[in-house]
Amino acid sequence: QDESLGQVVDESLQYKEVDFKTGLTHPNRELWRDGFQCMLKVASTPENDKYKRLIHQAQYNVGKAYFQGFGVKQSDGQAEKWWLLACDNGSQLGCASAMTAVAFFYSRKLEPEYFDLKKAFFWHNEACGNGSLESQGALGAMYYFGLGTKRDMQAAYECLSNSSERGNVYSMGLLCDYYYRSKFFIKAYELSKWYCLIFVKLL
Repeated sequence: QDESLGQVVDESLQYKEVDFKTGLTHPNRELWRDGFQCMLKVASTPENDKYKRLIHQAQYNVGKAYFQGFGVKQSDGQAEKWWLLACDNGSQLGCASAMTAVAFFYSRKLEPEYFDLKKAFFWHNEACGNGSLESQGALGAMYYFGLGTKRDMQAAYECLSNSSERGNVYSMGLLCDYYYRSKFFIKAYELSKWYCLIFVKLL
């Protein structure tokens, strides 16, 4: 079985000498379909411990292709299905990017069929536990505003400060707002000024 899967992976990644990412960014849309079919072949392979991370990453990419309509007809339902497979119930072998993606997927207020902030909070929490910087910042915002969970300013502060230290720009802005609303005006000013200086140097 391992040998069979290895062959599938090798064939998929070398198919027409183009991998999935190259296929989905190539100006020739025919290659988008080729890239999608390559990744779908890997994503559909029966799981085993040796290739579990690889398969979950492929499942995430298939979900992303369905969500964006790259190489395949756009489908929210298929995107949700493949992302949840990639999440692997939030396990350490699951794809953290898929957990973050499905969390934002459930956060779309203009899509009432899928809008569910409790699910969004759950998956951001799982993704954060698996190292997602983006979800750590999103958790901070959800705690801060009481979205999908009870408002908890201490938890919000911890998430926002930690993700700010790791470079999350949105967390930096919200952390400054946290200090301002808490009437720590000098701290809010100094932190805002420091962040601005950092961004100016990066430009």
